[in-house]
Amino acid sequence: MENQILPQNKRDAIINECGIRDHWPVIAKSVSWDYGASGTYGFGSFNVRDRFHPLGHSGYFETDFVRQYWVPAVAGKPIDFSITDTKGEGSPFWFGMLRIPFRWLIVVGAPVLIAIAAIPLVQHLGICLPGKEYRDGTCVAVRQLKSKREIAARISDLLVDIKKTLDLKQGVLFPRMQTFLNDSTDENWDRVRSSANSLHTHVEKSLDEITTYDAHLVRDGSNVILMVR
Repeated sequence: MENQILPQNKRDAIINECGIRDHWPVIAKSVSWDYGASGTYGFGSFNVRDRFHPLGHSGYFETDFVRQYWVPAVAGKPIDFSITDTKGEGSPFWFGMLRIPFRWLIVVGAPVLIAIAAIPLVQHLGICLPGKEYRDGTCVAVRQLKSKREIAARISDLLVDIKKTLDLKQGVLFPRMQTFLNDSTDENWDRVRSSANSLHTHVEKSLDEITTYDAHLVRDGSNVILMVR
């Protein structure tokens, strides 16, 4: 069409009516590669007359607008500037946020979302990440116990911990309490309180380890595996 219009007439023959309150062209440009925001901001071309109006989407098809702007243009009358052109009014400031190229976020974010959504499906098929194995319908971290000796060492550590707790109570705390009952001095009381605090700290640490430890042993052929969730 542009090539059919004489150069000196192009600017008055090709008119782009822009709605400064129309956010859809801005969004279309932000999320796609095939659309632009010329319906809001104009083409900015010497051969096209961008004429701006305080309209939203499809406001150009109102009867009053057609009569005021389109009929004179079709009739060949001189093309006037709009009231918005003369005032220099622009689009709302928040339109600037719509100009962010969200299409790149879609390109980058879509594979990430697909990968996250695929994790339950992959686990359902029994496929797990390195360092995990599919057990009891889910992927769990596993640690191969190489020998019964390693299991025995872990049990031994637990027994030592229990013995230490009993020793603190029966071998230290109780005797100091008896000493305080026989001789109620501040020094003896401080010793009782110190022993009680040590025992309390030790018990709390052990309880915390127990309540946060979710694991069990399973047999896999000739191997024993520690399953840690």
